[in-house]
Amino acid sequence: MDFIEIWRIAQVLLGIGLVIFVHEAGHFLAARWCGVRVDVFSLGFGPTVFSWKRGDTVYQVAAIPLGGYVKMAGEDPGNEERGPSPDDLNSKSVGQRFLIFSGGVIMNVIFGLVIFPILYWVGVPFTQPLIGAPTPGGPAWHAGLEEGTRILEVNGQRVITFPEILNEVALGDPDRCELLIQRPGADATETISLTPQRSASRGLYELGFPPAIDPDRKVFIEEGSPADLAGIKTGDKWISVEGAEEGESIVDAFLNASETGATVTATLESAETGSPYTVSVSPIESETEGPALIGVISVTDEVTALRGTAWSAAGIAVGDRLSEVNGIPIYSADSLSSALTAGTSTSTIMAIRDGQELELSGANLDASDVALGAGPSERRVQVVARSAAADAGLLDGDEVLMVGDVAIDTQETLLKALRANTDKGAPSVLTVARATADAVQEVELSVEAKPLTPLFYGIGVQRAEYVFSEKSPIGAVRLGVGACVKFLKDSWLTLRGIVTDQVPGKNVGGPIAIGVIAHSFASVSITKFFFFLCILSMNLAFLNVLPIPLLDGGHLFFLLIEKIKGSPVSDKVMGYSQLAGLVLIGFIFVYIFYNDISRAVGG
Repeated sequence: MDFIEIWRIAQVLLGIGLVIFVHEAGHFLAARWCGVRVDVFSLGFGPTVFSWKRGDTVYQVAAIPLGGYVKMAGEDPGNEERGPSPDDLNSKSVGQRFLIFSGGVIMNVIFGLVIFPILYWVGVPFTQPLIGAPTPGGPAWHAGLEEGTRILEVNGQRVITFPEILNEVALGDPDRCELLIQRPGADATETISLTPQRSASRGLYELGFPPAIDPDRKVFIEEGSPADLAGIKTGDKWISVEGAEEGESIVDAFLNASETGATVTATLESAETGSPYTVSVSPIESETEGPALIGVISVTDEVTALRGTAWSAAGIAVGDRLSEVNGIPIYSADSLSSALTAGTSTSTIMAIRDGQELELSGANLDASDVALGAGPSERRVQVVARSAAADAGLLDGDEVLMVGDVAIDTQETLLKALRANTDKGAPSVLTVARATADAVQEVELSVEAKPLTPLFYGIGVQRAEYVFSEKSPIGAVRLGVGACVKFLKDSWLTLRGIVTDQVPGKNVGGPIAIGVIAHSFASVSITKFFFFLCILSMNLAFLNVLPIPLLDGGHLFFLLIEKIKGSPVSDKVMGYSQLAGLVLIGFIFVYIFYNDISRAVGG
C-alpha cells in the first residue's frame, strides 16, 4: 500500500470523524450554554483508545468509530441519590433540554450551510448532466432523446450533475417526469414529459440512459496495460480507429477486436502537445480471477419495442423474432447492426411470427430503432469469446435441449442447471440442437466452467466530467442553502419511498458503503470529498430528528409530550421505549451491514 492510498484512508477516517465531531460538538456547546455539566465527550463507542480530562469533562476517542456521544450530568436519573443539582440535565426547562438534544442536528445543518457555498464558489468536480445512448425500449429511447442531450431540469428542479437526474427521477412521481432539455448542437431548450420505468435489477424508477462519455473523447489508460506501454496517456483525445464502423467509438473497436485478439490501430491527439499521433495496440490475456463460468448468454432476437415507422413499414411487429437480416443470423443487437451495415439501403429480413417464417424487406432500417430481448422460453445461446463454452466447441445459436438429465424449457431452467454443476465443480454435459445448412443435428458437449480470461487492452473513454463553479458569492450561497434543503428533502423522500416500496431497501448503505464512497470521492479532489461530507452531515441531521428512542429525535419527541401533558413520561414507559428503540436500531444496523456486505461480494 503506497503513501497516497494510506493518506486517502486517513482522509476518510478524519472526514467521517469530523462530521461526528460537529454533531457531538452541537450537543456539547448547547449543554454548556444552558449550564449543564458534561461528564464525557466521546468520538466513537466502546473501549477508550485515549482520553484526557479538562475541567469537569473527560474527552475521549473510543474504539468503534460508528458515532459518538455526550454524557451529561443527571442524564441517568436512576443513578441519582439526591435531588438534581443546578448543573444536571433534568434540572433544566423543557425548552433548554430541547435545545440541548437538537444541538447536534443544528450543528450538522450549520456545517452544510457554511461548507456547501464555499465548495460551490471554489468549484467541485461533477459528472455533467449529459446522457449517453438511451437503453433500447426505455422511456428516453421512446422519446427520441439523443446521446449527448443535456438535462437542465427534472420536474422543475435544476440539476448540475448526472447523479441528480437519477435521484430526482427515482424519488419523483413514478407516473410522470418532466425534463427541460437541450439537444446536442442546439441553443434552444424544450420541455418533454416521460413515464419512468422501474428497473428490474435496481428496483428504482428510471428513464433508461447512462452518463455520457466525454464530449472531447478523452481516454483513460490503465497503468502497465498494453495501451500504456504503447504510449497512450490518460487525457489524450481519440480521433479515429482504423477499420472502425461509422459511429463506432474507440472502446467499441477494442471490445470487438478483443474477441479475436486483433491489433488495433488508432489515431489520437496528445494532451501535452496537441499533436496527432497514430499507435497500434496488441492485447494481452487478463488475469484469471473471478468465479468459474460456463460463458453463455441467451440469444436476443425477439422484438420487444419499435420506434419510428421504418420497421413497421417493413412489416415487423413487436413479438417477432429476427432470424436473419441480409443473410446474416441475428443473435443480438450487435449482429443486427452489423447485418444492416453489410447490406444496401433496402434490407431482406427473415422473421418468425407465431411459428411461421416470413420474408420481408425494408428500406433505410436503423438498428437503433428496434429493441431486442430474449423470450422466457429461449434456449439458444451466444458464446462468450475465450470462455469454457467456446473451448468446448459450443457455437452461437446452439439450442440447449438438456443439461445432463435435466430437460431445458426456459432460460431460468438453463441457468439453474448450469449453476448447479458449477457450484459443485462438476462439468456440464450439454445436449444441443445445431442448425446446419442441411439439417438440425443433436450434439453432445462437456463443458467445465472456468474464470473468463478476456483479452485486455487497458483503454477506455472518460465520462463527461467538469468542474462546476458559481463565481457569484451570492449565487454560491443560494446554491448552498438550496443543497441543504434538497438533501434533507431527499432523505425524507427516500424514507417515504422505502415505506411505500418506491425505493427498495437494498439501496440503503451503511458504514461500509459510506467508507467506499468517501474513499472514491477523496480520490477525485478535496472539494469533492468535502461535498460528500456535507451530504453525510445532512443525512445525519435527518436521521437524528426521527422519533426513534435512544436517538436525538426520540428525546425530542418525549420532550414534546412532556410539554403537552405538563410532566415527563413515566420511567416505565421510558424504559420500554428505550428497549424498543435499541431493538429497532440493532435491526437497522444488521440490515444495512447486510446490504453493504451483499454489495461487497456482488450479491
